[in-house]
Amino acid sequence: MKIGRNDPCPCGSGKKYKKCCGSKQEMDFSLPEALRTGTQLDEYMTLVQGIALYAQSLIQFDVDGKELKKAGDNFEKEFLPGTSLGVPNSLYMSWLHFDLRFGKTQQTVCERFLDLVIMRKLDEPGPTLLRSMRDSYAAFYQVRAVDDSWIVFEELGTGKTWHVHRVNEPEQVETTKGDVWYVRFVGTQADAYIFTAPYVFPSESRSDFASAVKRQMQVFAETVKKDLPEPELFRASCKVSVPFWARYFIEGEGYEEEQDEGDIMPEMRNTDDEVIRFCKIFFVINVRQGLEEQLSLIRSFDYDERNKMWIWAKRGKVVRSLETTALGTVSIKRKYLVAETNSKERALRLITKLKKALKEYVSFEKMDVRDLDSMPPID
Repeated sequence: MKIGRNDPCPCGSGKKYKKCCGSKQEMDFSLPEALRTGTQLDEYMTLVQGIALYAQSLIQFDVDGKELKKAGDNFEKEFLPGTSLGVPNSLYMSWLHFDLRFGKTQQTVCERFLDLVIMRKLDEPGPTLLRSMRDSYAAFYQVRAVDDSWIVFEELGTGKTWHVHRVNEPEQVETTKGDVWYVRFVGTQADAYIFTAPYVFPSESRSDFASAVKRQMQVFAETVKKDLPEPELFRASCKVSVPFWARYFIEGEGYEEEQDEGDIMPEMRNTDDEVIRFCKIFFVINVRQGLEEQLSLIRSFDYDERNKMWIWAKRGKVVRSLETTALGTVSIKRKYLVAETNSKERALRLITKLKKALKEYVSFEKMDVRDLDSMPPID
């Protein structure tokens, strides 16, 4: 990037370059030799230095700087990034730069960085790499194949396949087929790089995390109350859920034992302010004929033809898509009627509703409740 002396300083101070960073020293974002990999990952890491500098300038000079600083300080206090009891620095910094929306514009640091006038002078592949980082998200993936140059991942929640370059990092050397990773990639599905230190889980945890990701998307859709195409919904839900998963990772590492007695770990809640619990309810089907018709007659139940299930929904006084909140789902699976909700309170209400409406058709058998404490241990 060519920076003219009279151009706005890329640090974001609003001053001319010659009267800001240019008056002190040339801005050198070159990556230290010890950190170089000889791949395009080096270019990503070089650009990140500019984004980090810009984030600091926002904190110092921008009207929304106090909000950005407070959010960062709160994350550091709660999740202790870079310490033996905390999350990796890479998880924190990528969340701060690429996921956190703040201020009047509700843009991320990276989105604001891309909007700078000076960015128009940035040569390719710089803009493309910045957009890749802007759109990146941390998610769960299962290792499908490993060879000398690549690791092939399946994205839980979407089924997408990612081909990721192997760089000589310990977790990439030791990984095996079937492992489940929580990690952020940058790049395309066919040409990606690992961008954060991963959390690695055994293959047996796949179903638990796949279910959790599904709930994550459902909770996000309920909370923001807006329609998004499924790929955007998935990406957005991953971005806002980083603190939720950071809390889980901390608990798995014994974080609660380090808290003062008065400290209370915040809990993720749904739109009814109920603590998130993943509830699955089983009814034995006694009479199969006419069951579908009876389900469709239940007030507040809508049939989803695509997914072959009934949606239990709550609507406002004016029925519009933005005022509809999904409370749970009901589906028929062989000899069972299976209902799912994201809180114990909703589950109990749904049991009562189904017993009353389907008393001749089904019999309640059991309810399984899952929360963070029941999630699989970190490998």
